[in-house]
Amino acid sequence: MNSQRLRILYMEDDADTARRVQERLESVGFSVDLASNGEGGLIMHRVKSYDFLMIAQDMPVRTGLDVVWTLSAKGELPPAVMLASRGDAEVAVQALKLKVGDYILKDPQGLFIDLLPGCIHTVLEQRRAELEKDALLEAFQQARQQLEESHTALVRLAAMDGLTGIANRRLFDEVLEREWVRGIETGAPLSLVLTDVDNFKKYNDIYGHLAGDDCLKRVAQVVGRMPERPTDIAARYGGEEFALVLPNRTEPEAARIADAMRRGVESLGLQHKANPHNGRVTISVGVVTRIPTEDSTPAALIESADTCLYRAKEAGRNWVVSADLSKKQRRAPASGPFRSASYAR
Repeated sequence: MNSQRLRILYMEDDADTARRVQERLESVGFSVDLASNGEGGLIMHRVKSYDFLMIAQDMPVRTGLDVVWTLSAKGELPPAVMLASRGDAEVAVQALKLKVGDYILKDPQGLFIDLLPGCIHTVLEQRRAELEKDALLEAFQQARQQLEESHTALVRLAAMDGLTGIANRRLFDEVLEREWVRGIETGAPLSLVLTDVDNFKKYNDIYGHLAGDDCLKRVAQVVGRMPERPTDIAARYGGEEFALVLPNRTEPEAARIADAMRRGVESLGLQHKANPHNGRVTISVGVVTRIPTEDSTPAALIESADTCLYRAKEAGRNWVVSADLSKKQRRAPASGPFRSASYAR
């Protein structure tokens, strides 16, 4: 800041010292106003908002430190120095902690006065550097936040299927692997639901691929509503196939969700002339539940669910077939692990 424009307020109860300081500073181009006490100085600063404050510590009633505390608490402390007739380490430390630029001792001979112009410039330079540092830090933090937001958005996009807007195969694989490991640790069952749109190739042949894409979007909306817990995930498995990963769910629970999904797609009422079920779009669903173990893999779970899905198609489509392999693991009486769920078509 140019010294010609710098407006300084000096709060000092020693009139002779105040006058000598005023003369010295004005001789080098500063504009200096005087206040004979702290209370008056606060009022003057409130009215004029000075660029720089010089505050005597030893004023009666309201000390220099009181003035600094008051201005600092309000966020109204400009660059400032404190002047004291005697050294007080505690006061000096408190003042510096409150961002006072310097703590100056007033010697009886007044030699300190000649040091004031240089001291003022130094404090101003320090404040300018602090402001630049704060501005750079704020810019850095904003840039980092934007980068983190961009990264989060990219991660979200990378995990999202571009057509349907639900999780993609990549995220499905990651979640299934993670929940498989968790199931090994906890011994909790893990259910997997696989489904695809019945006679979808014929749908594309009749209505075209654009209509096919719209059909998949509508089906995905139903699939995406099925998760009931934060750990559940709905994903596009590939083509016209979709999947649900349902951690810590028994076979009856998973089958209930699967049939709600089947009924939800049927209730869309999407026309499909080549589908025998009232000429509407339907899905077939395979459900499998088992307790993850180290001697098996998520791929085996997918294979079992795919077998159930195949059997649902064999049963006439628009059907749910489920298998509770966790019972087999517990050596329950076996009549074949697969069964057709008793859901009306």
